[in-house]
Amino acid sequence: MTEKFKQSILDSIKKGGFASELKVSKCTNKRNWLTLNNYVYFDKDKKVNREIDLLCIKGSKYNRFSELELKINLTIEVKKSEKNPWVFFIGKNEPTTLEHGFFSLTSYRNINHHIFEGLFQEYPRQKIKYVATSYCEAFRDSEVSNIYKAVDSSMKATYYFHNGNLLNKRKENIPDEEFASDLFEPIDKTRASQLVIFIPLIVLDGVLIKAHLDKKLELQVEESTYIPYESYYIDDTGHEHFYAMDIISINYLNKYLLELEKWLEKVGEKIMKIRKQ
Repeated sequence: MTEKFKQSILDSIKKGGFASELKVSKCTNKRNWLTLNNYVYFDKDKKVNREIDLLCIKGSKYNRFSELELKINLTIEVKKSEKNPWVFFIGKNEPTTLEHGFFSLTSYRNINHHIFEGLFQEYPRQKIKYVATSYCEAFRDSEVSNIYKAVDSSMKATYYFHNGNLLNKRKENIPDEEFASDLFEPIDKTRASQLVIFIPLIVLDGVLIKAHLDKKLELQVEESTYIPYESYYIDDTGHEHFYAMDIISINYLNKYLLELEKWLEKVGEKIMKIRKQ
């Protein structure tokens, strides 16, 4: 292989998102997340198997076989965009909407309302005063938006893994009223408390922009590293779900994971304290 041919191969690979995926994978592995590359899920809308770039799982240090199973499942879509900055239009962030957006993406058993109360109060995005509900790609005049593709894939994969989770499978055999009443019962200390939180995440290797109207109703733009996003998803049964998703730049990933890990351990500590009461 000549050096010229070798360089042409490298240049071709760099144009796609493969190198970006490897960077993200290296970061999650370094932070001791179980990292599954190109994990398969079933797209029920298109009736085909598809791949999500990364499925990353992190368990709490408080996990004990007979007491607690607490973990986060990150469904990550990685995108590279050199020529088209991603622009998200922001408004005021209402902290309560995050709880609604993530509650539908949790699986739990032997978890009561004392644990769910304030569960997401210290979630990293609560520190951010804005949230996006719409977007566009700068300088793109045609073709389907790559943002839409990323959001669609990450969301479908997240719901697929959530609905296929063992805790949800067990729920299928339990009447809704009985499962719901579990939230208002005391913790059964003879059984482990189980909570799995599924979070859709898009990591952008490119320029991430937040846009808003100023007091004069003039559009302003500013580069960002972390943009909370909220929207609605209609599943294959026709049910509508409100969801929360995180959009971050690739350079922010390590800090994002660190903050997520800190939050996970605070949740673990809270659950263990309630179990000991």
